[in-house]
Amino acid sequence: MSGNNEIRARLTEWMKANGLSLARAGKKLGYNEATVSRYLAGTLTGDVEAFERVAEEVMEADSRKRSWQSYYIQTGGTQKTITLLDLIRSACDVGLITGAAGLGKTTACNQYAGENKSAIMITLSEGHGDNWTIIRKLFDSLGVRNWSRRSGEDSRGEFVVNRLRNSERLIIVDNAQRATLSGLRWLFDLHDSAGVPVALIGNPDVLCKVASSDQLSSRIGLRMDIGEKGVGWVEDAADRILDAMWPKAPNEVRLLARESARQPGHLRRLVKQLRIAIRLCEAAAWKSKQAAAFVEARTLIGTPEEE
Repeated sequence: MSGNNEIRARLTEWMKANGLSLARAGKKLGYNEATVSRYLAGTLTGDVEAFERVAEEVMEADSRKRSWQSYYIQTGGTQKTITLLDLIRSACDVGLITGAAGLGKTTACNQYAGENKSAIMITLSEGHGDNWTIIRKLFDSLGVRNWSRRSGEDSRGEFVVNRLRNSERLIIVDNAQRATLSGLRWLFDLHDSAGVPVALIGNPDVLCKVASSDQLSSRIGLRMDIGEKGVGWVEDAADRILDAMWPKAPNEVRLLARESARQPGHLRRLVKQLRIAIRLCEAAAWKSKQAAAFVEARTLIGTPEEE
């Protein structure tokens, strides 16, 4: 049997833990399905060691990612977001959660929706935030099949309202700053008609948009800016993410990481920068220049901009 049995066993367990088919595992490893199958069967020929090196690198990177993600979800911004989502659901109200890009709002929403299966999370994109888009996204989230307006059934909007009425399912709208006024009005009307809680998540622009309409602003029951009390918790989060992703990084990198976390993009940008820096340091030219690699990673990412 060719190859290292220990690596083969780890790869088998990694695929099982992540629910990966041979095809999906091959895609992550950069090999085709047949190659992965032959390796697991011990019949792979050619440069088996090269395959195993790639497999070990991918599994190590995946483990590192899972480690920092568990820290990321514990940061101040994510904790605040999750707490307010719970309050919005309990109060069955309309809530507004704002904060600069990269503070952990989306991470918290994904975590919350993953742990609370009754919650419905939709994400808006630029130019796609009108009422019809929101209706379609909610309609699709409800998993409706065989619906046809021609058969005399309710319109999509009516169907969504009727399906959600009195369900008290939390509707999470991420990137809510991209919603148009028509989209926001429809969501507020959904809350009134169906009696469901609605959480609007976005950067400070969404607050300005809601504030532009007295009718909408007066209907916000709960609101919070998760970054309004300074950057102390952001720096603490940067330390914890660094400890998880790059525990052997020197103190110079820690100081640089805190500085990066204060820039637009915050923790999201820091994670990207760390990934690149860690990758650079795998090369001999950067191995003993971790701080320089971190600075180079910042250059490769480019000038920070608000998202």
